[in-house]
Amino acid sequence: MAISNYSELKQSVIAWSKRGDLDLLIDDFILIAEDAMLANPQVNLRIRDQETRSTATLDADARFIALPDDFLSMRKVSLIIDDGSNSRYPIDFKTPEQLHVLDDSTGQPTEFTVTSQIEFNIAADQAYTIEIQYMAGFTPLTSSNTTNIVLDSGPNVYLFGCLWAAMRYTEDSEEEARYLPLFIDAITGANRKMNEGKYGPRPRIIPRGTKP
Repeated sequence: MAISNYSELKQSVIAWSKRGDLDLLIDDFILIAEDAMLANPQVNLRIRDQETRSTATLDADARFIALPDDFLSMRKVSLIIDDGSNSRYPIDFKTPEQLHVLDDSTGQPTEFTVTSQIEFNIAADQAYTIEIQYMAGFTPLTSSNTTNIVLDSGPNVYLFGCLWAAMRYTEDSEEEARYLPLFIDAITGANRKMNEGKYGPRPRIIPRGTKP
């Protein structure tokens, strides 16, 4: 059975679990699976469609800007100077402990860290445009939001996640133990597709002395 929307996912969960009596609980299973996709002890979902760019203004004399509402993790921060060519200058990431804060002075930020907001190492000497490249969350799946980027790119992530959650509910430890690795493997596979698309195919290695 193809899974391309919320209704088809529910039908597949019922079919695979062979438990039609769980129909009213599938929304709960979806929520549990979505939470586990983004925060579990083994591997977190990070697919290409979650990569997002946004810009914000770092005001003069300011050292902080707010994180985007859908922020999960940072990939890159750049400073854009409007000099006619919109030049971008990468800003180095530091842990909060490593950030070398220059108090009582202003200048062009060269370092940043992430806490509950984005913090720079120096207050800006003028207003700057900051470009943020980050991994964003996704819109949860519901009866009114019938698809999202995860279901579109990896429906098996949802299917096995929901089945794992359903088996936890029914206290079927054997089936729970069967579906958890399938769920984790589905997340790993979705992440692998992202990396393959980002870096391209691996180079072909031809042993010396052989013909291609």
